[in-house]
Amino acid sequence: MEVRGSGGETYFGPAGYHLKAVDARRVEAEIDTPSRERPEWIRIHLFHPQGKPVRAATVNGTAARVVSATAIEMPNPAGKLKVAMEF
Repeated sequence: MEVRGSGGETYFGPAGYHLKAVDARRVEAEIDTPSRERPEWIRIHLFHPQGKPVRAATVNGTAARVVSATAIEMPNPAGKLKVAMEF
């Protein structure tokens, strides 16, 4: 399953995303961060259909902060981000 959104207006400028369920335990995403103004952080919330919690995540190959059972947070995001979340 894949979901896309592009050119979405935010307070910080246009942003976009592409989410792809690789399998039942992994979701990959590409996020185009806003270019007009850099946000302090971006938080992604994903809900597993069976209620499984996020176990680990990476952003551009580096471990990301898991802030809840359904969310990760990326501080000082810029440019295109490649995100992987494991459930």
